[in-house]
Amino acid sequence: MDSKQTTKKKHTFKDPLFELIKSMSAPEKRYFNLNAKAIKGKEGKVLEYFILFQIINQMEEYDEEKTKKKLLKKIGKDKFPNFSGKKKELYEVLMRQLKNFHYKKMKKSTAYIKELINDAVFLFRRGLYGQANKYLKDAKKMAEECGDTLSMIEINRMRREFLRANRDIKSEQEIENFHQIEKRLIESLQIETELIRDSDILSIRIHFKNEITTQESIKKIKDEFSYLKIKENKDLTILGKRFLLNSLAKYYDLIGEDEKLPQNIEAVFKWWKSNTLWRNQLPHYYITCLTGILTSYKRNNQYHKFPEILKILEDLETNTHHEATVKFQKLMFCWQLYYMNVGFIDEACELSKPIAKGLKEYQLSVRSQILLIYNTIIAFFFNDKYKECIEWVDFFQPNMIEQGKLIIQSAQVFKLISFYEMGGNMKENYSLIYKYFIKSLKMREDDFHIVLIKLIKNFYEGDSRKKHEIILEVKKHIKGIRQNIHITWNDGLEEIEYWMESKLENKKMIELVIRDSRKRANAAS
Repeated sequence: MDSKQTTKKKHTFKDPLFELIKSMSAPEKRYFNLNAKAIKGKEGKVLEYFILFQIINQMEEYDEEKTKKKLLKKIGKDKFPNFSGKKKELYEVLMRQLKNFHYKKMKKSTAYIKELINDAVFLFRRGLYGQANKYLKDAKKMAEECGDTLSMIEINRMRREFLRANRDIKSEQEIENFHQIEKRLIESLQIETELIRDSDILSIRIHFKNEITTQESIKKIKDEFSYLKIKENKDLTILGKRFLLNSLAKYYDLIGEDEKLPQNIEAVFKWWKSNTLWRNQLPHYYITCLTGILTSYKRNNQYHKFPEILKILEDLETNTHHEATVKFQKLMFCWQLYYMNVGFIDEACELSKPIAKGLKEYQLSVRSQILLIYNTIIAFFFNDKYKECIEWVDFFQPNMIEQGKLIIQSAQVFKLISFYEMGGNMKENYSLIYKYFIKSLKMREDDFHIVLIKLIKNFYEGDSRKKHEIILEVKKHIKGIRQNIHITWNDGLEEIEYWMESKLENKKMIELVIRDSRKRANAAS
């Protein structure tokens, strides 16, 4: 019951203002609405940019001409001297309001360092040198705590600027001290930069991991990146350590040293756990780190370790709607993975409620939607909840076919079995699914899934004395697919095998799933 990891596909919008508004969470929009309503324009009228916000917020896709017409009608004007100016005003107000909304959270992240530096510059320009230096000292303390080398270089230069302007530098030694500090920081930054480069290159290699299969390709990776192991025990900056640990985890993954991979993934997790300021600044990277640990557990069938990490992921605070979307997708997917592999099928079915809600609330990639829907279908199928199984198959939309054709084909097979198990007009239901395969999915008569649904039809509608023979024929059909070296997919095969075994052993599928999950747990322990 392997669920596949997803690749996030970015949603693109033609208009920056529309994109910004659609990225806002419900609390952010509520905060903006309350503040905008409190501000009145001339003669106590509602501000035009607030009306513009409401118009754009209700749009599914941005249309410039429709937006203009609606706004003109609302404010009672014939035309705008400069509509782009109205949009720019709203954009700037939104940016200020969003920053204000997140200000308290920002104070607990590395982003606050820049805020302190900006405040110091503001005070410096007013001639308040003492106050400016206080802000710089706070920024320096925070930058040292989280190892933000780049900010430390900027702070060092600004301290020199402040002292120079205030004529507080009294000796050449003082100048030399500042110079040596900056020199050391730049050297550290150079090492960080190289480690970041290594991490980014290895990320690209991981993306094309299926190409690294031969001993020659593995040797090439070792020759290129084996020096990373030497750096492991060197004195590195906090950020340098982060990117080295990331690189080592990817390196061991690429060369197939599975025994070393888990401990390196754990080391990445410990880095994020101990660096709160960076974690608060970049929660989406922490989410990726947590799912990386779960993937490591999955490889070793250590599903008993899932709940602890999933609890950390559940409790993680996010800053933006985008981060909340990433968290939702990863959390639901990993809970599905856990429940299905430990045999908690009822719990997997219960996830359908938050998933259905999240599919409406979040802008998930098509691939993410497909996998969450598919895993929900499997949970209902295994649990003999055929009505719900059919309903969730209908969650698939025509725009999903391109990215999830094989998964959707398998789901249609589960739907057909569900129809047969529930009774009713079998001829009509079979015809419905057959036509869907031919017309919507453009399949040929000899396609695996077409042959499969014909065998299933024969099983349910044919001679009861031949049911055993038909099941064996289905088994032979699936075995042929598994042995075909040109076919790399197996979506739905394991689920159909459970259905066959349930018929052969006269047991419910959920009993077989629980039995196998216990076997895996015993083998892992």
